[in-house]
Amino acid sequence: MKRTFLILIYNVIVLNVFAQNIQQQTSLQQAALKGRVKSVREQAYTAYENENKITKKGVNAAAKNTLITYNQAGFQTEFVNYKVNGLLDWRYTSSYNDNNLLQEEKTYNSFDSMILHSTYTYIGNNISKGYCYKSDGSLFEYWIYYYNSNQNLIEQRGFIDTSLFTKWIFKYDSANRRIEKAVLNNNDSIVWLWNCQYLENGLRIETQSLQDNTTQWNYFDGNGILKKTVIIYDKSNVVYTDIFEYSYDSHGNWTECRAYRDEALILITERQYVYY
Repeated sequence: MKRTFLILIYNVIVLNVFAQNIQQQTSLQQAALKGRVKSVREQAYTAYENENKITKKGVNAAAKNTLITYNQAGFQTEFVNYKVNGLLDWRYTSSYNDNNLLQEEKTYNSFDSMILHSTYTYIGNNISKGYCYKSDGSLFEYWIYYYNSNQNLIEQRGFIDTSLFTKWIFKYDSANRRIEKAVLNNNDSIVWLWNCQYLENGLRIETQSLQDNTTQWNYFDGNGILKKTVIIYDKSNVVYTDIFEYSYDSHGNWTECRAYRDEALILITERQYVYY
């Protein structure tokens, strides 16, 4: 159980941050944030609307309850996840070298005790390695990352001891935009597939497919803001359509997002920003 928890925290959260190109956008650019953002506090509430009156019922346990901090160069330095009661669930910190490449990460549990410590090294322009250690100093797992001549990440492999347990494959279009990401298990079977279609005026459509035949389409506007999600469960043939409406601050960053499922309000997400 403990190893399962560590894998969930490290692979799902931390490695999603690292799965980027050597010549990367800043964390703020990846998050579609404008201005010199120092931190973002995000909290989501279950909500409903009745006779034009909106009611928030409480913090939604399945949605985000986070605090993300950025340095002055625009790179993420801390990610904090909170429980419904507002107490710490887990967090991790990130530090970078002089070239703004990820160098070290530390992951902490709900008692704020460090449980994982990761270090990253870069070998020329085509290979990097990440080693993840447990709190007792023993190796938890390690990753090798491969880049093409444009320094785009094209493959990453995860190992426990010397055994390969997962492989991630990335593809790009002629404009160096990522168009596909496939996550494979140790048998080279695809367990998660992501595709992206780029349209005019910066619009894009992302598609995610899972082993259970679930498919999700995410529609983004020209500013990289999620506007619509469609989910289909093939086995039960159930379709969900979520529409997102936003309010913005003077910097152009959204401060409130209302999510409607099949035209009924289900969630309100609020953001508070601190700027440099």
